[in-house]
Amino acid sequence: MEIKPQNSPAEPLEKGESRNMASAQKEEKSELIRLAKENLDYTKLIYEDTQKIRRFMFWRLIINIFWIILVIAPIIVSLIWLPSLLKNYSQMFTGGQSMDEIFKMLK
Repeated sequence: MEIKPQNSPAEPLEKGESRNMASAQKEEKSELIRLAKENLDYTKLIYEDTQKIRRFMFWRLIINIFWIILVIAPIIVSLIWLPSLLKNYSQMFTGGQSMDEIFKMLK
């Protein structure tokens, strides 16, 4: 029984070996194409999810801006203007006397 060394790249291949290599290359190529298509499908799904997240974040930003305008801004404005407004109303109802003067008179 004689052991044959493996073919080096310079030596010609037998017909059966060339067919096996060709079929192996076709299988690899088809596997790569299948994997590329699968990767493309997953990439499309990720893109769709990313777009949904971006839309949600945009509308959340709009809602936050309206919330700040409708809730926080009036509170800040009232804290700034309320003391002077109360002072004017107290003088109007007390005949020009301030609340401090009224409290002093009650003691």
